[in-house]
Amino acid sequence: MLRRRKAEGLMAQALYEPLSEHDAAFLEAYLHEHPAAREEMDALRRVVAGVPAERPPLNTDLLPAVRVRIEEEARTPEWRPRFRLSPALATVAVLAMAVGLVVLKVHDTPDPGRPGGIATGPAVAGGSPLAAALTQTGALVEAGNYADAYKTLSGALERFPDAPDAGDAQMLLADIAFARLHWYEQAHSDYERLFQEYHQTWLGTPAHVRDRRDLLAEARLVQFRSLQDLDAARANKLDPMAALARVIVTYPDQAYVRSQAAMEMARRTIESGAVDPASPDALVQALRHAQHQATDPMVVAQLSYQMGHLYESEYREFDKAREAFLQALQHPALQPQARSALARLDAAAAQ
Repeated sequence: MLRRRKAEGLMAQALYEPLSEHDAAFLEAYLHEHPAAREEMDALRRVVAGVPAERPPLNTDLLPAVRVRIEEEARTPEWRPRFRLSPALATVAVLAMAVGLVVLKVHDTPDPGRPGGIATGPAVAGGSPLAAALTQTGALVEAGNYADAYKTLSGALERFPDAPDAGDAQMLLADIAFARLHWYEQAHSDYERLFQEYHQTWLGTPAHVRDRRDLLAEARLVQFRSLQDLDAARANKLDPMAALARVIVTYPDQAYVRSQAAMEMARRTIESGAVDPASPDALVQALRHAQHQATDPMVVAQLSYQMGHLYESEYREFDKAREAFLQALQHPALQPQARSALARLDAAAAQ
C-alpha cells in the first residue's frame, strides 16, 4: 500500500516536472510490474501534451484519479484510453483530473442507442462553444470555488447542449456536484442526464462514474440520507470507526454505502498504524483488524464480504474469497450479495 501510494504521487508529479534519478528509477520499476499503470501514465501524458494552453502548476491533488485507476487494475484487465484530440476535450480531461477523474474507457458495453440530438448554438473560435466556459470552470476549480464552477459549466451546457464535447462536460459537471459539492440530488440528476442524453459518452465512462450513478440511485430511496450520514461519519473526530459502523447498521438495504463505509474503516485502520501499510495485503489485514474490534454482527458480516471482494478482484485468491463470502452469508442483510458473489465464483470455476 505504501509503495502504491508513493507510485501514485510520482505519477502525478512526473506529468509536470522531472523526477530525481532515484524517484524515476522507482517509478519505472513500478510501471514495469503494473502494465495497466504504465498505460495509464502514457495516457495522462498524451492528454497533458494535447492542452494548447500553458500547463497548470501542480497545485491540485491528482492522486484520487490515479488511485482510482490503479485500484481498478485487477477488475478491468483490458482497458484502453478514450481520446478525442481537440483542444476543448484536452481541457475537459485536465479539469477532470482536478476534480478526481480520468476520462478513460474501461468497459465495453452494448450500445442501446442514443436519444435524438438537441438543437445547438453557434460555434465559437477554438472549435467548441464550451471552450470559454471550460477555461473559466478550470480556474474556479483550482481556486476551490466549486459552486461557481458548477454554475458556470451548467449555464454553458444549457446554452450549448449539443456541442461536440458536451457529453464530457456533463460528466465533469456531475462529478463536481458529487465529489466536491456533495449535492447528491443534483448529482443524481446530472448523471441521469449523462446516461440519457449523452449515451455515447456514457459508454466510455470510467467504472467509478458508473458506480456513482448506481450509488446515487440507491441512496435516492432514502432521500440521500445514507450518503449524508457517511459524510458525517468520515468527518467525525471523536470516534469515526464507531460512526462508520453505525452507517453500516443503519442502512441494511444500502449496499453501496455499506461498502464505502467498510473500506473507510480499513483506511482509518491503516492510518492508525495498526497494520503495516507496506504489506501486500494491507487492506485485507485492515478489514480483519476492524472486524476483530466490531461488536455488531452486521458490521462483522459486511467486513467479511469486503474481504471476499478484495480476495476475488484484487488478489485473485478465490478459495479465500469463497470463505469470506460464506462468512458474510451468515447475516440476513448480506445474504443476497453473498449468494450473488458465490454464484459468480462458481460460474468462473466452471469455465
